[in-house]
Amino acid sequence: MALTRINNNSLSSVTAAGLPEGSVIQVVSEADNTETTKIGNGFANTPLTASITPTSTSSKILVLITSPMQFKTNSGFDSRDETGGSIRIERAISGGSTVTFAGAEYEIGASAWGSSVSNPIRLEQHANIQMVDSPSTTSQVTYTMQTSARHSTADAAISSFGGENSYITLMEIAGA
Repeated sequence: MALTRINNNSLSSVTAAGLPEGSVIQVVSEADNTETTKIGNGFANTPLTASITPTSTSSKILVLITSPMQFKTNSGFDSRDETGGSIRIERAISGGSTVTFAGAEYEIGASAWGSSVSNPIRLEQHANIQMVDSPSTTSQVTYTMQTSARHSTADAAISSFGGENSYITLMEIAGA
């Protein structure tokens, strides 16, 4: 059997530096089915987290998250109230800064304008976030999903459909 060669190099000598821009260098994927409830507004971390160590400071990180979500009121609501919440991504660079991506916030909600409901309302759906980050580092980078309920008396939960998994996938993409 012939030895496969890329750009006339053996497989052992092919590195990320030799790949063209836009190539996938590495993929990290994590799943979690821990049901987690965040009561009230204000963002908090969920157990859905993954870490990647880029091979180059020019690399981009494609972050993909899919998660079942549940938002509910703890009592009824009237015509002025809504149920729902947001999810967002937090990035922490080992030995460096932590940043939250407000642009990745995903607002999920339903309202009962013009009606009155005396029982708690529950909204369930899948949330998906896709974003590209440029961390400009070769240190470990950790991405964590955060969630918040819309109101201080409401709940926000992930993986609330009978233990269904939430997923986070990180792909290092070769930069220029």
